[in-house]
Amino acid sequence: MKKLLTIAIMAVSAIATFGAEPIAAEENILSNRWGLYGKAETRGTQSFSKGIFTIENKAGQHGGFYQSFLMKKPATTITISGESRAENVVGNPNANYCLYADIRFVEGKPMFGKRISFKTGTHDWEKAELVIPTQRKIKSMSFYILFRNMTGKVQFRNIKVTAK
Repeated sequence: MKKLLTIAIMAVSAIATFGAEPIAAEENILSNRWGLYGKAETRGTQSFSKGIFTIENKAGQHGGFYQSFLMKKPATTITISGESRAENVVGNPNANYCLYADIRFVEGKPMFGKRISFKTGTHDWEKAELVIPTQRKIKSMSFYILFRNMTGKVQFRNIKVTAK
């Protein structure tokens, strides 16, 4: 009976691993170390809890989160992605409500202002992704979650930066 059970377990294991090797998900190169964006005296309400970034602004306020880092190994393509939802966000989609990247190449030249914006108004979770291919190797990056110069409340989740 013990031998039969072992054969059955091996058969189930063989079925689970049959076929092509599983495709590994690309590693998120962001850390859990976030700074608050902007000057303290003009920031809206900002929080990060259970993987969700929340920013609420009134007139004249802005908010966001950022991190800057050196690449573990030089890359030529960066992909930024995430989801956001909004409540009563006034204005047109632009660089004030977005995921935003500033890149510096190995030879020192910068590439500023690469971004993917979200819809304004009120909406449930909206996914956004931007692939940034380059001809040069990327040395470092500053990445921002932004909600500035607009009023309303936004949340972000599943924020990811990958490199190839």
